[in-house]
Amino acid sequence: MGRTTTAVRCDGKAGAMVIALVAAVAAACGTAGPIQPGAASRTSVTAWPVVPPGGSPAEARAVGSRVLASLILPPGSRRIGPQSQPPRSGLIGGQNVIDVSRFYWLPLPGEAAASFLQHHVPAGTDFSGTGSGEAYVAVQYLLKAPPAGLDKYGSVLLATLTVGPNGGTLLRADAELTWYPKRSGAEYLPPNGYRSVTVTATFTSSSGRAKPRTITRVVTSQAVIARLARLLDGMHATAPWTGSCPRLLPQFQVVFTPKGERDSKAGPVSVTPSGCRGELLTTEGMPQPALEDIGSMRLLAVIGPLLDVHRHYW
Repeated sequence: MGRTTTAVRCDGKAGAMVIALVAAVAAACGTAGPIQPGAASRTSVTAWPVVPPGGSPAEARAVGSRVLASLILPPGSRRIGPQSQPPRSGLIGGQNVIDVSRFYWLPLPGEAAASFLQHHVPAGTDFSGTGSGEAYVAVQYLLKAPPAGLDKYGSVLLATLTVGPNGGTLLRADAELTWYPKRSGAEYLPPNGYRSVTVTATFTSSSGRAKPRTITRVVTSQAVIARLARLLDGMHATAPWTGSCPRLLPQFQVVFTPKGERDSKAGPVSVTPSGCRGELLTTEGMPQPALEDIGSMRLLAVIGPLLDVHRHYW
């Protein structure tokens, strides 16, 4: 379920496009099968959170086709085949990304065509900026509210323009949609199913003057345990992250210890960072699909106060 992301950061003008390439490859995952919204959990729990839905290639392709159909082009534009296509200026790639493309000839020179696209934003999108290269200009839009099974920040409409015949411009339109994989049934945490949570974290001072310090706390408050469990249960599954992370990000481990003899056979559940992408849950010694929490910020916001650690430590 790995994906390679090329993030296009634009300056809002026809300036240079900055492309940051980050590789993310799938790690081996032990799963107990996907769980669907509303499915029964392994333990009956009151106020179980809504299961974040997974997406699918079919859903991503359907949304991509609708997004392309909303593209507003100048009068006299016509659709063409891909044989004379402009170069692709940006790409979100991977096993859980769908790219739907269309090609057009626009009866305007390049700058005028780019200006037209900037000022005619397709329905359901926001204009996010422009960029340029040696032989192209690109206009990018972000989807405002893609379906819950698609990643909002990994779903874009990219229009790449280059010089065309007869004084016109060639347009390559790419709708690139990132769909969330389905979560495994093994990684759900019943909020009332654990007697304690042990939190261990190593923090590094941002000033670099203080030595790193490791703190461990054992939490037995059922309200806090339930809050941690529901937070993790409410996250989307995502591809494991293998890129580098800032050194100052704390390293942590959160271990859920089950209640009673009946539940102890399931063993503890361990939560650790999955690079910069989010959290990795390990149940019964098997790593599950990573959960999306960029920089682990949502989880750190909860465990930081438990450790009496000020936010400037991360």
